Amino acid sequence: MYLKKLFIKNFRVFDEEGVSLIFNQGVNAIIGENNSGKSSVIEAIRYALTNKSDRKYIVRNGETEGEVLIETDSGLRISRKARTN
Repeated sequence: MYLKKLFIKNFRVFDEEGVSLIFNQGVNAIIGENNSGKSSVIEAIRYALTNKSDRKYIVRNGETEGEVLIETDSGLRISRKARTN
């Protein structure tokens, strides 16, 4: 089983429009400039799988809800929503 799709919205650096990533079987690399969201992608995967975060704030500043959706090649879908208090 491998991670096939990831959708992130209003989570850390990702805005209301969100971002959708497609992964291939095998090794995938996440590259980009500083503050482009590489660590946020990893944090989103961790949050979706464990429903936990070491960070106090994971919802994008100014928003009330963030969303992470992952899908595996076997069809398993996990959707997590985080809300501000």
